[in-house]
Amino acid sequence: MERATGPQLIGYLASGILGVCALSAHAQPGVLWQRFLGGSMIDRANAIQQTMDGGYVFAGRTYSNDGDVSGNHGGTGDAWVVKLDAQGFVVWQKCLGGSFGDEAHAIQQTSDWGYVIGAETTSTDGDVQGSHGNNEGWLVRLNAQGDTLWTRCTGGSSLDAIYAIDGTNGQGTIAVGFTYSNDGDVWGYQGANDGYVVKLDQYGALAWTTCWGGLAYDWINAVRTTVDGGIITAGRSGSGPGHHGGDDFWVVRSDANGDTLWTRSLGGSGNDRATSIAQTMDGGFVVAGHSVSTDGDVHGNHGAFDVWVVRLDAAGDTLWTRCYGGSSFDHAYAIKQTQDLGFAIAGSTMSNDGDVSGNHGNDDGWVLKLDMNGTLEWQLCLGGTVDDRFNAIVETDVNTYVLAGEQGTEDDAWIVKLSAEGVGIAEAGALRVSLHPNPTWNTVTVMFGTAQAPGNITITSAAGQVVLTRNVVPGTDRCTIDLSDLARGLYLLEVEINGQVRSVERVVKH
Repeated sequence: MERATGPQLIGYLASGILGVCALSAHAQPGVLWQRFLGGSMIDRANAIQQTMDGGYVFAGRTYSNDGDVSGNHGGTGDAWVVKLDAQGFVVWQKCLGGSFGDEAHAIQQTSDWGYVIGAETTSTDGDVQGSHGNNEGWLVRLNAQGDTLWTRCTGGSSLDAIYAIDGTNGQGTIAVGFTYSNDGDVWGYQGANDGYVVKLDQYGALAWTTCWGGLAYDWINAVRTTVDGGIITAGRSGSGPGHHGGDDFWVVRSDANGDTLWTRSLGGSGNDRATSIAQTMDGGFVVAGHSVSTDGDVHGNHGAFDVWVVRLDAAGDTLWTRCYGGSSFDHAYAIKQTQDLGFAIAGSTMSNDGDVSGNHGNDDGWVLKLDMNGTLEWQLCLGGTVDDRFNAIVETDVNTYVLAGEQGTEDDAWIVKLSAEGVGIAEAGALRVSLHPNPTWNTVTVMFGTAQAPGNITITSAAGQVVLTRNVVPGTDRCTIDLSDLARGLYLLEVEINGQVRSVERVVKH
């Protein structure tokens, strides 16, 4: 099954417009630049990914048709896709939709530099074709320039939506969300609303669908392809087995065909909702969301909703759980494992006590950095006096992050690049490399950001054995390495150019 994600590059230092405050004994993060994108109406970014050229692409929703936005179809919001360069400036933008409401929740770059978008639509015209009625799950394939290659509606005659996507072995897409339908493309409906899982081939044809859940309300918010080619999802469930009450964190692991291997319900007697999941370098998983519980699996809640993180091993057994927040409402919307094996979380907070300091009023965008054991290393509030939040995060270099969300003062999509002081962001001549895609199935491209002198790339197995070497061609800013002969697993990639050595890059081969 396919996969494509990636990290990278450095921008330049620009003045911060919104307030910033942090608390930590570790390196303090600062704003390198931030961009407010949109028009005179409401605009937001729900997902972001670093692209193979060192820039970024985000997906969300726009109600505007001026400013940075053009081509809106005039309904109650269009799905909006924006390609940015490495400094966050718009390269191109695309409105997708029809005469009713449409919204993009997920985006992923493909191996040919195009994009797949996961969305929902209530339109039946414009860019939308084949709707089964009502609210529909919607997938769109774009080329590298943002031109539409195909679109696919999936669902039935009731309410359906796609909230997350991931690739499968370079040949298709796994998409997840929810469904209330029991007809159309929907198979195996259990009752109420179910978690909905869809497999498409690379041309947008439906390979299979399945429903997960029970008689209560079940919802999938996140999906990842696992190192062994299977699927891991996270969301919320009111169904058993093992249901604690209210909504539980709900994690399901399946094989590549969607057949369930195990499920976990985690939480307490209140509402616990998982929004993001990642596979960790040791083959386990980390799940993030928010919890209002103070019992069951949940310990240390600070009041109201806390950010709640659960660390699982590969079999789904709990290794640790942690609550982060203050006495008001704190939410997590995205989690990533970082290059130092810790975790970075993007979300929002209304608190200004407990683990939270520096809140500017109402909801602030909130960033947390954890070590590998879940200990809070630093936290950062960004925002103004109106509601702000971060929906997505990518690590572009060690301790350097790009976040995407919504900024309430201007009602704009909000893109922020952060880095920790003392990391050497702007050191002259510093060697900075990034890998894409990573994890990978067949090839990995090593990108240097600028043209380089002669050098060498060495790939070493986790056991310390050199398995591959490659020369860096003088004057190039990247090189692509074929890994198809290597076994699945974790490798270390070391680059040496002009006596500068960077050996902290990890490659996961699927």
